[in-house]
Amino acid sequence: MGYRLQGDKRWRDGQWCFFSRVATKAIRRFRDAVKDITRYTFTDEVATFTALAGLIRGWGNYYAYAAESRLMDSLDACIYQQVWSYCLRKNPAAGAKAVYRKYTLPPHVRQVGYFQLGIVLGNQVVRIPRLCCIPRKALHLGYPAHPYLLDTRIDVLLNPETTDERWWDQHVWAGQEGERKGQRRFALEVLARDAVCQVCGAAIAQIAHHDPPWAETQKHTTQLGQGVCASCHRKLHSVEG
Repeated sequence: MGYRLQGDKRWRDGQWCFFSRVATKAIRRFRDAVKDITRYTFTDEVATFTALAGLIRGWGNYYAYAAESRLMDSLDACIYQQVWSYCLRKNPAAGAKAVYRKYTLPPHVRQVGYFQLGIVLGNQVVRIPRLCCIPRKALHLGYPAHPYLLDTRIDVLLNPETTDERWWDQHVWAGQEGERKGQRRFALEVLARDAVCQVCGAAIAQIAHHDPPWAETQKHTTQLGQGVCASCHRKLHSVEG
């Protein structure tokens, strides 16, 4: 499962107990995933920061039982270094001060538990969480239920999500958006402007719709986009088809 159980004496009372630790292999894989996400500068910053935030939340929640503050602090330092290097390489013609002003969040939108690096798009803010601020959980060991009792048999992780490390084995995404580079930024800008569906005018806008369609223009133009609900979005595409 990526955990390492280590027996040692507790420092406050000298009692012998088990401590949960993150396996060295898991730490190395996390560092490599952060480097993969921030490796390519042709990706849009919004997509890169969003992918990185998802990785940090998923990995941090999965290893919430491994209470190693020093490890989380060191990984936060690694994350900040990689993101700052990505921002500098993304803007090679600008100086360090200009890059700092571009990607540092204003004081009024900063939040505890997040890095100061981020992007503001209208009323939408793309933030990067800190691993050290994800709540830790106490590890309680007990005897498992008998595996051959059908009424107590359970399946673990029926629906793997971002909190499951195996999910990231298949879905670690380096921020590329393929042919639709800038799609994430376009969606945030449109939804920040259109809070209500621009078609029905009643439901909350959930999807950024291209008008004219993406297949015709191959461009993300915020002024021509529309914030629509899921139902109206399906109707629009059925009409276009």
